[in-house]
Amino acid sequence: MDLNFKILLALLVAFCFTGGIFYLFMDLYLHIYDPEWNGIFSEKEIIKKESIFFIGASNVYSIDVDRISDELIMNQLDYEIYNLADMSDTPTRRVNSMMHLVELEPKVIIYGISMTDFEKSRDYRSEFFNRGLFGNIVEPDKFFVNFLSSIFNLDFSEKFPTSPKDRMIQSIKYILRGPDYPTHPFMNYRENNILSQDEIKSIYGEGVGFRGIDNDIENSEFLAVNKIIETFQSNGIKVLIFTPPYNELVFEHVKQSEIENFEKIIDNISQRFDIDILYLHDKYAENEIWSDPYHVAINRNAQIYTDDIKEWMIKELKE
Repeated sequence: MDLNFKILLALLVAFCFTGGIFYLFMDLYLHIYDPEWNGIFSEKEIIKKESIFFIGASNVYSIDVDRISDELIMNQLDYEIYNLADMSDTPTRRVNSMMHLVELEPKVIIYGISMTDFEKSRDYRSEFFNRGLFGNIVEPDKFFVNFLSSIFNLDFSEKFPTSPKDRMIQSIKYILRGPDYPTHPFMNYRENNILSQDEIKSIYGEGVGFRGIDNDIENSEFLAVNKIIETFQSNGIKVLIFTPPYNELVFEHVKQSEIENFEKIIDNISQRFDIDILYLHDKYAENEIWSDPYHVAINRNAQIYTDDIKEWMIKELKE
């Protein structure tokens, strides 16, 4: 066998093996999560209260569930609440771990369904070849994702939404010592600064865009949302839905017709599953509560988002 071929074959095997290990660990924490887990060296804490889970992408994560929990107790509603929102989460990604959530037997799951969940897909193949060889190799950290996306014409950034190294470390840390923030286990829940609208436009103005809503009923994200909700309800879990907010800079790139298309999708979900929706996607667009165009800041001066969710929850849970 030719030596060069052997080297190429060895590199290919190593590449596939390493990629497989990375892929295994990327979402491992979603499939092994247990609110009673405090690490391999700690005794498992038995939680006797009924639980509520928040799920969705990172624009759900700034909701302060500890603040909500305190207020619920004052209203004779005693629950353990966990914010399980995750970076770059989408319905097609979350559907893979939904049965694990069912096994944890929460009383309620509150799902933040985002406008960007139904954004039209990109033509990754054309983008890859239009960038050319140099354009692709100048960003080696993105080359692997871009290459796979071009081959399958699918968004592999959702398979590898952040650094594989960071994801592996997160999964290993979780196994060894549990989450850093027990009620916000999947992302760092640290206070960050509120930016003015001028600062947001100056920093993020050129990077914001929106490709429009894919309102095809065969859209994979739409089908995944329906499957998730149907599975939760069929297992006796109450489902509440809200639409996470966006800054006004995002809406400068979104046509009114696209907002209406998104609202039609949510209305369809509401009618099909008999769920009242809390619409927040455009409520705080002009408020100065943002850390960037997509995320309300984790900040005591940005609690309006949490407080609106809290009041809505109290009303829904008392019904």
